[in-house]
Amino acid sequence: MSMAIIKYNYYGNKTLCKGERIMKKVLIYLICILAALECGGCRKADEELTDEALTTETSQPYHFPAADAEEMEPVVFPSSYTKETDHVVFNTEIIVNEEVSDHGLYKTTATYQTLDKEKAYDLLFGEIEIKDSWERDTEMGKEMYYVGNQMHESLYMIKNHLGMTKGTIFSYVLHSFHLEGDNYNADLYLTGETFEFKRIDEAYRELSDVLSELGLDITGQYNCYSLDYKTMEENEYVAAVDEEKAREEYKDSWTKDDNGYFFAVHQTLQGCTVQYPLAEVFKQVCDANAPVQVFYTHNGIVEMQIYDLFTFQQSDEPLALKSFDAVADTIAYKYNMLLTDEKYEVKSAELFFRPVEGDQESFEMIPAWEVTVREVSTERTLHMYVNALTAEEML
Repeated sequence: MSMAIIKYNYYGNKTLCKGERIMKKVLIYLICILAALECGGCRKADEELTDEALTTETSQPYHFPAADAEEMEPVVFPSSYTKETDHVVFNTEIIVNEEVSDHGLYKTTATYQTLDKEKAYDLLFGEIEIKDSWERDTEMGKEMYYVGNQMHESLYMIKNHLGMTKGTIFSYVLHSFHLEGDNYNADLYLTGETFEFKRIDEAYRELSDVLSELGLDITGQYNCYSLDYKTMEENEYVAAVDEEKAREEYKDSWTKDDNGYFFAVHQTLQGCTVQYPLAEVFKQVCDANAPVQVFYTHNGIVEMQIYDLFTFQQSDEPLALKSFDAVADTIAYKYNMLLTDEKYEVKSAELFFRPVEGDQESFEMIPAWEVTVREVSTERTLHMYVNALTAEEML
């Protein structure tokens, strides 16, 4: 995955079990919102994806500050960082978009984009005969759920979240394609393979057009996983206590009609990936936590999950980032203070934006580092988050 000139990778892709990831995420999402109410509360710019490119960034012009804005010399980060302390060794790849090095970062706030639910129904479900449905007003906004006249067709919307399923294919895909957990295997599908029904860039353009009609802008970067039926058949696995019962869950047969593209789309701001807004739940900046996830086959969009997307309001006030030496001191202090003889290797540090909620669903975008650490004796992958403005750990 590449962004502009500087290499940009997602790390730490083994966190949770995949099986019911989407429904669990929706449930956690709703629980978090309700709790807040009770409390009162990669990538090539402007380039079409070719067969060789696995990741791309859609066009997003950089907002240059006004001519009379305060000037501040951007902090220059090295491409790698090496250092050794008592329990911590830094062999660290520093992942920073070149826009940050050239222009620095600027103070930005954000608000949620608004999903047009009526338009979503008309566009995505308008031609489907409805078997069952309900709509109700809640403290979070209108909640809408529809089930088609055939099984496995559903559309669910609440607040600015949308979940749509058409057909059974994606339930089988989840037996073979894992973006996270101990059975992670998504890298098997990062091949750039193009299927005969449509090119990758054409499918993504269609997805972008659909969301635009819903009032949503997904300008940013995406990964496309080419899910070919042979690889899915080879990797299909259903976990169950009763092996005979598990076999009943397997797909009867796989054909080329099951081929499809899985898109994981992230928003970007000033060249940096924007973290999913519920950082206390979905901390890792990875494709499993992408706010837009879509499965596209010869039948078009058959699975779509959309979580909160932002509209950004960038100011001309520059942000003063701490040097990576200060960030490294914070990392070393944390792991050196642990009462253990364990050794830790800091593998990478990637600059991103974390949304921190303020009043009335307004967010301040805080630049932060996602640090990937390897526990040497166990080979476990750990993650740490450090505020790029203060060099303090973000929990």
